[in-house]
Amino acid sequence: MFKVITHSQQFHIDELIAIALLDTYVFKDSKYEIVRTRDNKILESAAQDPECFLVDVGGHYNPALLNFDHHQNDDALCWKDGLPYSSCGIVWKWLRETKKLHQHMNEETMDIIERDLIRRVDKHDNGIEKMS
Repeated sequence: MFKVITHSQQFHIDELIAIALLDTYVFKDSKYEIVRTRDNKILESAAQDPECFLVDVGGHYNPALLNFDHHQNDDALCWKDGLPYSSCGIVWKWLRETKKLHQHMNEETMDIIERDLIRRVDKHDNGIEKMS
């Protein structure tokens, strides 16, 4: 069974949308467990587990290992125009690059969702522009 590990305490829109994207386009009807923690031992173990997604925690961005944390000072974790990703944006990027979205929508629809939702979440989470 897959696990999704994200941070404990307050929910943020970026990990909430990221998990919803995984639920819709990866897990579909499969069962999975959500674990909310900041325990370093759990995070270190999960970072190497091929059935565990780390979202917004763990200190690493490595899509091959399903690690989707955006909290590094890394220029590679930005859109082409320099907008920093949130965990929502990097999960979306992975879903798009791995063609998991392509079985459900065309490029034009993906572009609209990216512009009107994903990038807005990234702006909100990075303190650039509040969502209403």
